[in-house]
Parts: sequence; C-alpha cells; structure tokens
Amino acid sequence: MIIVLSPVISYPDSLGGNSHTLMVACVSPADSNMEETLSTLRYADRARKIKNKPVVNRDPQAAEILRLRAAVRPS
Repeated sequence: MIIVLSPVISYPDSLGGNSHTLMVACVSPADSNMEETLSTLRYADRARKIKNKPVVNRDPQAAEILRLRAAVRPS
C-alpha cells in the first residue's frame, strides 16, 4: 500500500473557506485495483491544486476601535 500525503489544503466550498484539511490517498499496487487507484490519484492531484486565501474573522466593531486607537496615538 502506498500512502500519498498532500500538503494542508483549504477547501473553499466544502469546508467553509477557512478550514485546513490534510488529504490521505490510499492506493493499491494490485492490478485488480488499478482503475480505482488511478481515480484516487487524479482526485488527490486535483485537490492538491486548490488554492484558497483564508481570512481572519474579526468583529467589525473591534476592528474599527483598533483603527481609531491607532489613529489617535501620537507617533
């Protein structure tokens, strides 16, 4: 059995956009499992190519307070 580990991937649609996911693809060297193994490797390759830009969830009021405090502080 070969285990292919892909880097941590964020899935924008399936996990809400800010989640990190580790994919483990298990494949078999047996000829009888060749079609399923190829399908698994294709899926893992497509998942590896997904890119996402996570955003820190912030309370808008807290962000505004921080911005105003920074503006008032003397340099």
